[in-house]
Amino acid sequence: MAEQSAFNKGHVEEATLVEADGLLEQLNLPPAMVAFLRKNKTIIWIIVFCIITAVTVTALYGTYTEYKVRKAANALTEAVSAEGDQKSALLNNVVNDYGSTPVGTWARVELAHLAVSEGRLDEGIETLLAIQGKIGSDNPLYTLVTSELAALYENSAKFDKAVENYKLLTGVTSFSSNAHEALGRIYEKQGKKQDALGMYEKYLVLTKDSGDAPLINRMREMIQARIHRLQAK
Repeated sequence: MAEQSAFNKGHVEEATLVEADGLLEQLNLPPAMVAFLRKNKTIIWIIVFCIITAVTVTALYGTYTEYKVRKAANALTEAVSAEGDQKSALLNNVVNDYGSTPVGTWARVELAHLAVSEGRLDEGIETLLAIQGKIGSDNPLYTLVTSELAALYENSAKFDKAVENYKLLTGVTSFSSNAHEALGRIYEKQGKKQDALGMYEKYLVLTKDSGDAPLINRMREMIQARIHRLQAK
């Protein structure tokens, strides 16, 4: 029989198995753990593979998401910076490509602004109403969209619709005082004296701790003047 070489395939495989089996002992692991690892090594390797795969996929997805958000933001910036028909076309592209993202919502708001600036008031209102219906009151855009709707309705003398939207804003802390002032202004235009006085007085209560804020203090003086005028009637 030929002498077995150290490079013989069978010899190499046998040596590899012996070294692998001896590695666990070299790690000074308890015999029970060594036995457990050897018995379940296939399952353990499958679990390790699954964990590595999950981590890799999560990392890649995060990178892709970040890339998509950055690309969407760049597209919106380019659209807002454009002029004329090109601006409208680019904004619509952003809506089509990223409509389900916050960037897509911002693009819709810009389209509404564009419609209003071009005299298409009804179209602008319809766009804002569609946005308002899809976002919750906890969305940062909610206050912006609702306040713009209220202002558009007020400027169009659609006072009932304006009141409806300003009332929604009375529950938003950052806009509550402004909403009450606006309601008082509308009620005054409608000749609803007592309602107007109630809103104006509520405004003064909400802004009484404004401190040295010049703009608010001047507004408070104007509101007090309106109250005195209404009371004198």
